[in-house]
Order: sequence, then C-alpha cells, then structure tokens
Amino acid sequence: MTLPKPAHEIFGLDFETFGSRNLPVVGLDNYLADPKFKPLIAAVYWESELGAHNIVFDFVCDPSAEEAFTEFLAHSNAKAIAHNAGFERGVLARSFPGSELEILDSAVSSRCYGGDSHLKNAGPQLLGLPKLEVGERLIRKFSIGEDPPTAEQVSDDPDWELFKEYCSQDALVSYQLATHLQSQTDREVLYETLTHDMNQAGWPVDIPLVKEMQRRYLENQVQALKEF
Repeated sequence: MTLPKPAHEIFGLDFETFGSRNLPVVGLDNYLADPKFKPLIAAVYWESELGAHNIVFDFVCDPSAEEAFTEFLAHSNAKAIAHNAGFERGVLARSFPGSELEILDSAVSSRCYGGDSHLKNAGPQLLGLPKLEVGERLIRKFSIGEDPPTAEQVSDDPDWELFKEYCSQDALVSYQLATHLQSQTDREVLYETLTHDMNQAGWPVDIPLVKEMQRRYLENQVQALKEF
C-alpha cells in the first residue's frame, strides 16, 4: 500500500484501543500492560497545498493495516500531534516499539488558551467545531469488555464505521488545535515534551538521604511537641 506522507511539520494522530481493564481506574501503565490490550484503529490527519489528508488504519478488519501504519511512521519525517499525548505515546511504545515518532500534546495549547483538557470540549470551545456525541457509547461497545472485537463481529456493524469516523475526527481536531494555536504556545508544548522525556528516563533519588530527612522530620516533630 502506497500512502501519502506528511510533507510538512506535523500531523494529527489518534488511537482507539481495547483493554479488559478500565483505564481511568487502573492508570495508563497498567492498562497498557494488560495481556488483552490491543490497538483497534489509528487515524492520521494533515493538510497541504493538495488539500486535506485523512487516513484511517483499521487493525481489526484490515490484515494489512498494521504493516501500512508501520510503513507510514517509518517514512514520515513529521512530528505527530495528539490531545493528552501520553496515551498515544504509550500505545506507540507498546504496539509499535520500533517507531521513533515524536508526539506533541495539543492539550497544552488548549489549556494555554483557556480551553478544556478534554478534546470533545476543546474543539467546540476554541475552534467552533461540533462534537461527535457518540464517542462514549462507542468506546463502551468496542473498547471495554472481556475480549477485543473481531472482524466477524464488526465488519457489517454501522457503529464500527462510526467509530472510525470518531477516531478520524479526533486526529483532525488535534491537528487543527495545534496549527491554530501553536504559534504562541510552542514553548509550553516543548516543556511538556521535555518533561515526558525526563519522566521516561527516570529521576535519580538518594534513598539514604531521603530516609535521613524523614528521620529528622519525625525527630523535630517530637522535639517541637515537647517544647510546646
């Protein structure tokens, strides 16, 4: 499959995934570590002088989608933009570990302009884009359960096509938030990316020093109480 490649700086990216554990309850690391975790859909969006480019990779129904998405990443020199990008970074590291794609966070730009951290609100607030209200219902239907959906289950389901449209819309909104707001928020987006990189590398901690600080803190509490 020959796909067009972003010829400029960024493209919008969004994933829809399956996990047998509830992401808000267990957290991102535990969600991604779930043996049943699986990316279901990926969508990319960008604009050029040739018009809008909107590509959806259906990992459930299209056997070639994973290879096509990997090829797209390998041949793209652009950065991705995603809303609350920690999720997309985690999915990419878990399921496409060979990729060196850099992902920026459009939620940083949104918050700098007083918009919401949630994409479904940020788009209407800052861009005047309509919400796709069916997202929560589709996520409950396809992304949560005991086992991921199969091609036989979804290939003739109109909701599956709507789910792909929902994923594509999120990639579009992330891209447009970045391109409309990025000029004045580049520094904050850079800071978020650097913080993510530092957190992934880890922070060295002097454990004996921390324990000594705790001991002195407790000792000071006892002494202060005695003096009182």
